[in-house]
Amino acid sequence: MRIAIYGRPFNKNSIEFVCLLVEHLDAVGVEWVMHEPYYGYLQHSLKREGVQTFSSHAELRSGIDFLFSIGGDGSMRIAQKLIAKGINIIGVPKTIDQDLGSTDYTFGFNTAVQTATDAIDWLHDTA
Repeated sequence: MRIAIYGRPFNKNSIEFVCLLVEHLDAVGVEWVMHEPYYGYLQHSLKREGVQTFSSHAELRSGIDFLFSIGGDGSMRIAQKLIAKGINIIGVPKTIDQDLGSTDYTFGFNTAVQTATDAIDWLHDTA
């Protein structure tokens, strides 16, 4: 399984949780690539060399099983555009502002990361 990780800089307190997500992906043998600007933000915390990155959705059309996105209204708008381009998306709505339409309640970041790792385990087991 190969996934792409899209994100935008969160607050500094959430960096450790993104690192935990990446560690989990590595532990279960999932190959991943990360959005280049997001990796630039996280590279010192990830402490990994040779991370594959992508800079546009055009690079994801082949060889990616899905793009994984945890985010608020901006991230979900971008994910919707990628769905229209034929890219499979797993999105976990996360916002502290409660500004996502059609949601009465959304996860906080810690819960979103746990939900994401559970989803990855499930997908990895069924792939």
